[in-house]
Amino acid sequence: MAGSPEFTTTTTKGDILTIRDACTPEEHDIFLQWSDACQWDPCPSDYAIYGQIPTNRMLLGFVQGRIVACLAVHVFENRVVFFGPYIVLNPMDRGKGYGHCMLQYMLDQFPDYDIGCDTELDRIEYYHRYGMETYYTVYCVRGDLPTPLMSQAARHLSEYQLVSATEISLDFIVNMDYEVTGFRRTDFCQKKFHDPSQSAFALCSADQKEILGLACIAPTISPGLYLISPLYAKSPRVARALALELMQRVVDQHNVTSDMNTYLNFTLYCQETNPDALDLFLNVFGWKSVGVYKRLWKGGIPTAQYPQRLYGYNNSECG
Repeated sequence: MAGSPEFTTTTTKGDILTIRDACTPEEHDIFLQWSDACQWDPCPSDYAIYGQIPTNRMLLGFVQGRIVACLAVHVFENRVVFFGPYIVLNPMDRGKGYGHCMLQYMLDQFPDYDIGCDTELDRIEYYHRYGMETYYTVYCVRGDLPTPLMSQAARHLSEYQLVSATEISLDFIVNMDYEVTGFRRTDFCQKKFHDPSQSAFALCSADQKEILGLACIAPTISPGLYLISPLYAKSPRVARALALELMQRVVDQHNVTSDMNTYLNFTLYCQETNPDALDLFLNVFGWKSVGVYKRLWKGGIPTAQYPQRLYGYNNSECG
């Protein structure tokens, strides 16, 4: 649907709102800039990937030629949609129906899809009005490299083989991603895991006959803050070894090339359906929860998501 014609509607306040896809690099940058303005610490490389996938919709709302709202729509192969960021940035533009028109337009485009999002707790009732149901809590956790654990990390990692994710079959990656998230997204997995410029790795058994985990790490727009996402692992022990190794690589690179006054922090997202993940990052690593969100779906959750694997996905909305 990318490149669809403009859609014009009248808001409840009588304003003429025009909705169309972002079509220039500057317009695509709005999604990153506005997410940053909302202090969501967006990851530029992920936002670049979102804009490169043909099925995605990067919608902008205009009133008298001025951008008042944005809504990113991620369209997956198994008739599933996940949306965000969804933002009406200027407080003076809120309460005028711009966000409502954008969201209703998007919902009308995908009447037979399962549609999901993450939202702040005070926005749950807003989405309930559109027929979305609350399923579970998602925690944003954050902290620094747990240095006391690093001596153990080397021993744990010696039990495995760390390889570039580019060496792993794309079909395997797509299927693992689907089992965990319910999103069948070949384009995203190819750009996230098979692009050599991405810091994406797999942890294998010592004989390399079994793939035990996959993870990516990338800088956010905030200096010194790195996002670990996704992180999939078949056990907490694998997740621990994989996360520590990725963080240590960032620290080592930072010590060589970066300003030593920049303090390094790491962040990822865990869902309450995976208590092992929460225990690992909050209790073992000693990180803190810095944000609490609810996962909502309209039409039903797309698959039974497997709690034995860790899951992190960065999404935000406001407006």
